[in-house]
Formats: sequence, C-alpha cells, structure tokens
Amino acid sequence: MENSLNIEHLEQNILSLKKINFQSFAIHHLANFNNFFHNLGSHEYEIEQQFGERVDIRTVGPQSFVMINTIIYEYMHSDSKYHSEIIDLDLPIDHYLKDNLLPATYNKKCTYETISNAYNLPIETIRRHCKIWIDTGIMLKNKERGIHTDLDVVLNSNLFKQTHFKIAQTMVDSWKRLIGNMNQLDFIKYTIYFNPHSIKGSKKISRDNYVKIIFNLNYFWYRALTYLKNAPLTFTELSVLSSALYFKNEDKVLYAHENTKYYDNEILIPTNINSISNATLIPRETTRRTVHKLIKKGILRKESNQIYINNSLLEGQFNLSEKFKNKIIQDAMVVLKTFNSALT
Repeated sequence: MENSLNIEHLEQNILSLKKINFQSFAIHHLANFNNFFHNLGSHEYEIEQQFGERVDIRTVGPQSFVMINTIIYEYMHSDSKYHSEIIDLDLPIDHYLKDNLLPATYNKKCTYETISNAYNLPIETIRRHCKIWIDTGIMLKNKERGIHTDLDVVLNSNLFKQTHFKIAQTMVDSWKRLIGNMNQLDFIKYTIYFNPHSIKGSKKISRDNYVKIIFNLNYFWYRALTYLKNAPLTFTELSVLSSALYFKNEDKVLYAHENTKYYDNEILIPTNINSISNATLIPRETTRRTVHKLIKKGILRKESNQIYINNSLLEGQFNLSEKFKNKIIQDAMVVLKTFNSALT
C-alpha cells in the first residue's frame, strides 16, 4: 500500500462503487449536511459573536463565492497586491479557473447579479447576506473589481479559526471512515492511504496551510450551494433530513447490500423531533412541520414518537446523472487533496 494519498486511485474507487454502495456513500454525505452547511454559526459561536445572529450557508455562500473569485483575480493580475502570495500557496487554481460562474475567470467585475445568477437566489437576498460582511470590512467594494474579499483579513488574522478547524476536522474524520470502509470492500481495485495530522493540534499548522484550509473550505461551501439550487428539497428540509440520518456505526457505512436493514442492523437508529430540533437549532415547531412535510413526500416515516428514514430513500432513490455525479466527486477530490497537503 502507498504511504501517501493517491487522489486518482481514490476517485476511481468511488466511481467503481456498486449502485447500492454508492447509495450508502451518498447517504453518509447527506448525514453531514447539517454540520457542514446549517450549523456554521454554532461552531464555537465565533460567527454568531461576530455578526450577532445565526449564520448558515446562505450567508456564508456569497462570501465564499467572492473569496474564490478574489483569489482568481489576484492570480490573474501580476500587479495585484497578493499575486505572489497566491502563487506561493500552491492552490488548485487550474481547477478554479474551469468554473465559468466566477466572473474573474473572464475578467469581469463581481456584482450582486453574478452571485445571484450562480446561486439562483434573488439579488435582494444576496445583497442582504452580503451586507453583514461589508459592514464588518471582510468584504469590500470598488468600481474596478466590484465586490471582493479583503485578503489581508484572511491571510493575516485568525478570523473564525476555531470554526474553520472544527468543520475541517469533521470533514477529515468523515473521509477517513469512508476510505477505511472502502478499503475493506473486496471488489475495490486500490487500497488507499489517508492519515493526515489532526487539526486539533492547530499550533502545529503553519500559516500557509491554515490559509489553504480556509480557501478550500470556502470553495467547498461555494460549490455546494450551486448544487443545492437544483435540490428537490428546501434548505430546511435538507437540514432536518440530515439530522434524521443518525448513524450508530459509521464503520459499516459502505457495507450495504441488497435489502440491507439499516435499522435492524443498527447502522442507523431512529430519532425524534426534539433531537432533530436540538441538532439543527431549528425551532421545534418548524422542525415538526418540516418532518410532516417529509413524511408526506415519502422520505421520512413515523412510528409512535420515533422518526425513521423511509426505505425508498435508503434503497436507491438518489437519481444523479453520471455527469453531475462525476462533477461532485471531482470537486470533493480537489478539497480533500488540498486538506491532505496541508495536514501531512
């Protein structure tokens, strides 16, 4: 077995998963939706303290778009202030440049309209979510560039450091479990090595590696929100569904086979409305209404006070096109590769 992460081999392994195993893979990622996208403001309370309100991906999304666009602008303009620093960071710029939603890739200004088009959200919604970033000086505006991130804040401060580290560690731990599961499948071609340093020892992480983690977390959030605009469920429904996917034994995530009984085998365990509300920080009454909407849609079921994921979802109802599936995996590999580079 290689003693370093081989991204190409990992991507081939994921694409070679049988349909039922890829279903389990997708369910595991969905189970992390709430932690990655909804509860951003609750991690160490840093963002809540800064902005004085709950913050989720709909607020982080515009800043993530602007940040990645700013990196591309600095990279493409040799006379820009941070050009040499961006080059020295060895970021996956080539992958960023393939993204035609980002105006800097075709030398255009970043505006509320370009962000609105990328996320398919009303311009006034984008303007409202951008305002808190502009008011705190993290996001800037000028006539030449439009909206851009103050990279001095990102490169030379510890803004939201504990939040970034906690979410990044959750992502790393999730991938370690999935890769460990995958290595045990008898039909997988390559054995994958993935053993990065823990982010909990944050004092050992250099400034440049910390910045790489920040940039790629924001790339992850930006890309995820562009996928969410096509989701068949609302943002709140996805958050509630995510917290209803309560894994008891994540070491068995990819061991699914035809007629796998997730609850009988205690891979998943049922939850309840109070637990979902506590996990998502969504008010109980809103959670209750959302649960009943998901029951009507055939996604959840309720027995007494226990909430279960319906078998239709557990048994293969993710209908992703191959093109869309491949794009999501490629984006995930870019983030994972950068994390691995920063932590090994």
